[in-house]
Amino acid sequence: MRVILGLLAILMVGCASNNETTNTKKEMSKYAEDSHSYSMPNEVAVKHLTLDLNVDFENRILEGKALYNLERNQGNNFILDLDGIEIASVTDGAGQELEYKIVAGNEMGDALHISLQDNTKEVSVSYKTSSNASALLWLNPEQTLGKTDPFLFTQGQAILTRSWIPIQDTPSLRITYDAKITVPEGLLAIMSATNPQD
Repeated sequence: MRVILGLLAILMVGCASNNETTNTKKEMSKYAEDSHSYSMPNEVAVKHLTLDLNVDFENRILEGKALYNLERNQGNNFILDLDGIEIASVTDGAGQELEYKIVAGNEMGDALHISLQDNTKEVSVSYKTSSNASALLWLNPEQTLGKTDPFLFTQGQAILTRSWIPIQDTPSLRITYDAKITVPEGLLAIMSATNPQD
């Protein structure tokens, strides 16, 4: 009888230990894993994005910088998805250069790995897009109704946003953003936000 009680106690402790491990993993996994993204938001996640971009209709590119406010969960590796984007520099919020590397991926794009300092809360990435970025759709003036000005619109679904913004391109992560988009005189940039009318 003592042997049976002893085995029962061991089994109960084992089950409790497994439940604790499962619960700990659930607590650590705030964001769902996504096989279509290289980003690891359970380690470092973007909370807010500030864009400052110039629209170049002649060369069909966007150029400027993205500033990321971060949620630090574990580790110092901040990963962004990108596709065809050329990185000029990566710095922290104080302007200090950060080490980074682009890891070649597959047809879904590449991964930008940024090494953070323990106290890094913001990261700034200066970049420009490719002239054939899949999310950027450019129209010549003659293709528009007025036939006087060019037109650009973006289509980020399903994983095309990474072709015009280095981003954690996964639906499990929702972020806020603000943007300054510089366009040629006479044109107006409109986004899914409150837009100035001047």
